[in-house]
Amino acid sequence: MACGTLDLLPAYPTRMFSIEFPATRPVLIAMRSRGDFGANIGWMRAAGLSVGLTDQLGSAFSALRVDPSCWGALLIHVDDFGGIDEVLEKLLILRRQVPNVPVILVSWRVARDDFGSERLPLADVTLRD
Repeated sequence: MACGTLDLLPAYPTRMFSIEFPATRPVLIAMRSRGDFGANIGWMRAAGLSVGLTDQLGSAFSALRVDPSCWGALLIHVDDFGGIDEVLEKLLILRRQVPNVPVILVSWRVARDDFGSERLPLADVTLRD
């Protein structure tokens, strides 16, 4: 889409493919290094979202399994945990165990944001960092 001579970036969906995104519950973020992505945490908080942070992927998965209703979404910076190949099996298992929590993957290794429904067994969306 364009406006005059400028291309516009499309808005992110207000709904994940699997379920409604509950903005009243905190987002659980698993990342080891805030780097450039750290600014997004401040943006989320400024937008009214509470944020839970962990640098351990296992801790994030455990928190979701213990009380999935506590969390609005799980955001994983997959590059911090060895890339998608390293977390793939664990994510597939988590999605089967906790299907009602939206999962957002963030990676600088992906070419573009991906909102396609073919990714649902793994995550609701993948965002380019």
